[in-house]
Amino acid sequence: MKNYEIHTLKDEEDMFFWCVWEKASEQAIDFHYFKEDAEEMAKFLENGGAFSGFTPAFILKEMKLQRNVDQEFTKLLST
Repeated sequence: MKNYEIHTLKDEEDMFFWCVWEKASEQAIDFHYFKEDAEEMAKFLENGGAFSGFTPAFILKEMKLQRNVDQEFTKLLST
């Protein structure tokens, strides 16, 4: 049984891209502008490259930083 599918989607500018979809968790795992890249990612995941078909949601959440870490680090080094 395949754990991942590839779906074709359009962005806001009507450009096509491909989504690697995990069936069990019903989550989009990755997005690619080239179908070959999406197929390669799906193959990697199918062959045990991640969470065996059930990626925890917290892994995919995007974190938003309250401040620019690079600027803060530069400030620390300059003092």
